[in-house]
Amino acid sequence: MFYILYANKEHLVKRELQRCISNQTFTALLGSKDNMSKGLLETYPNAPIMFKDTLFVDFLDLPKKHSESRLRNGLLEHMKQFILELGKDFIFMDQEYRLNIGASTFKADLLHRHNSLS
Repeated sequence: MFYILYANKEHLVKRELQRCISNQTFTALLGSKDNMSKGLLETYPNAPIMFKDTLFVDFLDLPKKHSESRLRNGLLEHMKQFILELGKDFIFMDQEYRLNIGASTFKADLLHRHNSLS
């Protein structure tokens, strides 16, 4: 019943629904309270139901327990490859490119340049 309601709510096509079933979306969205603090669960016992925007990154092939830096690096590498596959006009410039704006310094995760728009 969950998958029928979820597919209707999210307007899933057949392929997306099959992916949700194989990824056990039900368990990820509603079944596990392990990744929530005890304080949150005491204050809001229905918190797992309230948090609907779960991110599925199975394409990264990360183990169940992984570091945030490993997740970040995997996402950045996939984003970099995706942008480079958009065409020859995109050039990868740098990763964690330092930007000085006034007295502040920021780091751009990925810096690309589009030749046609330059």
